Amino acid sequence: MIKTFKAAALALMLGTTSAMAADISAPAAFDWSGGYLGIDFGAALNSSQWSSPTNSYLPFNTNGSGAALGGVLGYRRQMENNVVIGAEVSGDWVGVDGEANCVTFTPTCITKQDFLGLGQVNIGLAQGRAHVYISGGAALGDYHYSEITSLNQAWDGGMRLGWTAGAGFDYAINDKWLAGVRWNYYDFGTQSNGGGISPVVVNFKESGNLITARIEYKF
Repeated sequence: MIKTFKAAALALMLGTTSAMAADISAPAAFDWSGGYLGIDFGAALNSSQWSSPTNSYLPFNTNGSGAALGGVLGYRRQMENNVVIGAEVSGDWVGVDGEANCVTFTPTCITKQDFLGLGQVNIGLAQGRAHVYISGGAALGDYHYSEITSLNQAWDGGMRLGWTAGAGFDYAINDKWLAGVRWNYYDFGTQSNGGGISPVVVNFKESGNLITARIEYKF
């Protein structure tokens, strides 16, 4: 009888220990639902094509690249089957400065891009603490155009409205801190800007890529 009791007690202890070990070793499921606030940093690569309606300029590009630094604010909702949907706004200072020779070897024409803002919706899949997604929405960019070493003229610049599409990957470091990488293509189409001396009007076609890493706090 005593032997039977000891054997049952030992089996119970072993079963309890095994269950506790399983509970400790099994990681808790991560829920991607919630708001988040963070910073991003990386690079912007802009393509700027110039052309003149009066053919004073043959088409040419003042492509440029520069650093990007900004912030992000968004919300995600994890659905059934690990589908994650969300919305996000971001704004980045971008130090893009692109130069090219306008006519023959002189003068030099310059495109400066100072700001890039994105408002997007996202859809993706979560696998534990990993999350991969695609995104799309509206883009807002700030541009300035000038010519130096000849007429020292400038054309009207300012904010441009366009569209964006991209993809990204996020990883939950813990329950509150997230890290990720993201790529976005943006396109502002062609816009005719006046204000110059010769030519008075120039067509500016703008598009590019934004590549960033990010750190986010989930709340």
